Amino acid sequence: MLPSDKPPAKRIGRPPLPPTSTTVLAQVGRLILGREWQRPMARLLGQLHPEGPRETMDPRLIQRWAGGLRRVPEWVVPKLTELLEMRAVELQRQSREAYELAEQLKHHGLAEPPVDPSTLDEYDEY
Repeated sequence: MLPSDKPPAKRIGRPPLPPTSTTVLAQVGRLILGREWQRPMARLLGQLHPEGPRETMDPRLIQRWAGGLRRVPEWVVPKLTELLEMRAVELQRQSREAYELAEQLKHHGLAEPPVDPSTLDEYDEY
C-alpha cells in the first residue's frame, strides 16, 4: 500500500460543516457588520436571543460557527435573513443618494446653491 492509498485519519468529534455554510455565514457577517464581523455579531445576536435579550453572546461561539466547528442554531437563520433584508433596504437608499449626489456634482460641482441675499439678516455673510 502506497502512502497516498492510506485512508484519511479519523477525526474525533463531529465532522466540520460544509465550506458553503461557513462561507455564507462570513459573507452575511461582512455585509451586515463589516470586515471584523464576529464580535459585533455576538453582540447583535445577543440582543435577539430567543431566551431573552442579553448584552452579548460568547464571541467564541460565533468563531466556532465561522470555523465550521459548531452548527448555527435554527433561530439564527431567520434573524440573519431579517437583518440582511434591512441592510439591503439601507444600501438601496444609499445607492439612490449616491446617484443623486453624482448628478449634482456633474451639473454643479461642489458649489453650494446660490444664496438669496433677501433671506439673510444683517449679520449673515454670503
